This record gives sequence, structure tokens and C-alpha cells, in this order.
Amino acid sequence: MKLKELRRKNGLTQEQVAAIIGIPKKTYQNYERGVREADSEVLCTLADHYGVSLDELVGRDHSPMAKTADEAREDELISIFHQMDQQ
Repeated sequence: MKLKELRRKNGLTQEQVAAIIGIPKKTYQNYERGVREADSEVLCTLADHYGVSLDELVGRDHSPMAKTADEAREDELISIFHQMDQQ
């Protein structure tokens, strides 16, 4: 997870972030170190606070499985072009 990176980028201490999400500082430290995993509610709160997606928060910036709308439209247009070319 990118918790430490986002916290530092936003100029916050571990204590401040723990207060924002309403947990003890030690619990938050364990999240940053990977000793403990945050639940979905905590992750959503952090993502909202930092203005990032959950994927970005957990380090999944680009999912190879997900196509953007533009890529899907491009595939559709290529398919139509190939159909026209065959006629």
C-alpha cells in the first residue's frame, strides 16, 4: 500500500492520519508497516481524504484487465472496419 507515501506527500504525521480515520496511532503504524491490513471502511476514508481511488491507494494504478471506455470504443471501431473491409 502507498499509505506512507501519500501521508508524507500531504505533510501529515501518523498521529494526524490516525485521528482523521479515528483509530489509535499504533494501529495506523501497523497499516503502514504491513503488519496489519486495514478494513474497507478505513481504506475508503483514506482514499477520500487523499482524493485517490482505492486502486491507487493500494498500489494498483493500472489494472491490465480493465479497459478504458476509449479502448473499448477503439476495439469496436476496428471490428466494424474489418467487417466493412471483408464486404
